Amino acid sequence: MNIGKINIGREGAAIAFVAVAVAAFVLLNVLAGMLTERFYLKADITSFDLYTVTDVTADTLRDLPFGITFSFLLSENSAMTQARELTEFMRKYESLSGGLVKLQFLDINLNPGLREQYGLTSNVAMGDVLVTGEGGAKRTRHIPIADMFDSAASGFLGERMLTNAILNVTAEYLPSVAIIRGHGEETDGLDELRTLYTDAGFQVYEINLITEEIPADTEILVIAAPSAEYSAPEIEMIDTFLNGSKGSLIYLTHNERSESLRRYFNEWGIRLEDSFVLDSLFNWGGQREQVVPLPTQHEMFASLPRNTYGIAFLPRVLSLTEKPSVTAETLIASSSSSYARAFDSDNKTVAQDDDDAVGPFDLAVMSTVSTFSNETYTYEYATVVVMPLYMMDSLFLPAGGYLNRDIAASLISYLSPAAKTVNIPARTLEDTPLSLFGIPGIVIIGLLVVALPLTIIVGGLVVWLRRRRA
Repeated sequence: MNIGKINIGREGAAIAFVAVAVAAFVLLNVLAGMLTERFYLKADITSFDLYTVTDVTADTLRDLPFGITFSFLLSENSAMTQARELTEFMRKYESLSGGLVKLQFLDINLNPGLREQYGLTSNVAMGDVLVTGEGGAKRTRHIPIADMFDSAASGFLGERMLTNAILNVTAEYLPSVAIIRGHGEETDGLDELRTLYTDAGFQVYEINLITEEIPADTEILVIAAPSAEYSAPEIEMIDTFLNGSKGSLIYLTHNERSESLRRYFNEWGIRLEDSFVLDSLFNWGGQREQVVPLPTQHEMFASLPRNTYGIAFLPRVLSLTEKPSVTAETLIASSSSSYARAFDSDNKTVAQDDDDAVGPFDLAVMSTVSTFSNETYTYEYATVVVMPLYMMDSLFLPAGGYLNRDIAASLISYLSPAAKTVNIPARTLEDTPLSLFGIPGIVIIGLLVVALPLTIIVGGLVVWLRRRRA
């Protein structure tokens, strides 16, 4: 027997086996990497589900009518080092869209003409995202990097911004909202409301009725607590818009005393009372002036989350009166622990006294003028909504835990069904320890502490016994 040849044969087989195993491992690793990139086969183990999209986003991506391009204004290397979370999140959109969403990286320093190229009215900056529809009107939405994060709530707003941008660029047409100014209106604090309308797919105008007409494509007018009177021709313009174009008016009120608008809203069955609301129990942080508003069971609020509350700062008391052909109803009320005080009261404290009226009170109301063509069909053609200014301003509208943004989004969707908006909550970015309890903890500990070491030991014993017998 030739012992040398036998040993050489065994060594050659061993080397060949090792080479094949290594090649198979490398091939499997490459294939796994390709599949991971193509189908985003990555597990989200973050405690706040950072890389997990909601069902509404998944449905939106599944029903895309044409391709979408995300242009991330960073080089790919910079994106992976400086904004890895956002980059991975956009790649999630790629995988769920079946290839209709494409992510590209553009170095803004090498592409200085992006603003003109995409027809943007705002300046673009490094780290911003452009969302472009490759079909239809080929619109582009610009999302500043700062808008992806809510510092007040330490939250990530990427999914809300990206999904709303997709809905915007894929919409067949964009409805319009006109914010009226020129009468001392409180428009400076409406930046968040403008953003909410833009997210919903609206074009947002600001107009002065003294010098401008209401744009023909306007669906909603917004008036915010004017300090000056509206003239008769201006009231007529508003009335013509409502009754002629089947539009809607949202009036944000506080403590203004415009007699012309007061008389106009009386015709709609809505009275603006000269008193404000405080609440001894339903308030935020014990501050009685920060009233918790309670939405009614109206259909527009059917999808509101039930685990949080809104906030209204010193909301005005509203009341409803009966008017022919007008349907007036309460949208939001205060609690039974609320009380109302006159604007001109001498009591400057928040404590309740004997002169205060006892709640609940109407805080937001809606009035609809309808025509009846027969006994069974109602044609609603104009709507007026009056609600507190300090629910819709930028201080209370961000997603910092209040219900206000959800209420505003619900109202927009109800008044303009063509508007498309989703109000996806912010995800927290606060680091929390990974805690393993119950079955998941037992499985992971069992694999790492028991199964893996035991496999290595058993494998070593098998190899030792084979060599001993050889």
